[in-house]
This record gives sequence, C-alpha cells and structure tokens, in this order.
Amino acid sequence: MNFKDIQAMPAYKWLRYIIINTIFASSIYFGFFCGINGAANLALFMGWITGILGCITLLAIGIDNSESGKGEFIELMSRQDPPVVPFWFDLIFDIAVTAAFIWSGHYILAIFYIISIYAGKAIRDIPKDLMLKKLKSQQS
Repeated sequence: MNFKDIQAMPAYKWLRYIIINTIFASSIYFGFFCGINGAANLALFMGWITGILGCITLLAIGIDNSESGKGEFIELMSRQDPPVVPFWFDLIFDIAVTAAFIWSGHYILAIFYIISIYAGKAIRDIPKDLMLKKLKSQQS
C-alpha cells in the first residue's frame, strides 16, 4: 500500500479534516478568548489564507464560466473526488469560525471568510451543475 492509496481512503480524509480544523478552532479559542498572541496570529493567518483562496476560487469559476472561458477549471474540479465531509457539518464549523471573527472585531476577515464558504459551496456544486447541463443538452 503506497501513499496515494492511503490518501484515497475516506478515513484519511476525515482525519486530515479533523486535524486541520482542530488546529484552527483551538488557535481561535486560545488566541481570541484566552489572549495568547501566537495562537491569535495563527488563527488570523489561517482565516486570511482561507478567505483569499476562496476569493481566488470564485474569480476562477467566474472567469471560466464567462463566454471567453474555456471551462478548464470547471472540468478540473469536476474530476476531483467528492468531499467526505457533509456540507452541513462543514457549514456549522464555518459559521462558528465566522462568529468568532465577528465577536473579536475582525469584520473584514469575516466577510472574506463568508466568501470562502460560498466558494466551497460552489466547488461542491460543480459536478451536479455539469450533470444538469448534460441532461438538459440530451433532452434538447
């Protein structure tokens, strides 16, 4: 069994999700509510990276969906494995993170984080949207 086989296992993906989000949640808790500066810096860094990557993802989807776009990004994302974590589970975590950012006074970061939540939903909907387009084209 090589590393690619391990990565394909749902347990590995769940474990990776849990570890990353535990680090994120604990850095938010210890940084914003316990006053540990290093943890707050880590939480802010992870929040800004997530928000910026969400904005870049939405831009890529928008450019790819435009008339001049070739559809390469959409095609690439449609070939990805489906997420193991249900959307509602991820949404609960993201709402809690957004609430912590708002509570601690990081309003701009909260806006960017909300944009990244929308980008995550858009990425999850790509395979469904492609299937609907194929069905509509077959019916026409």
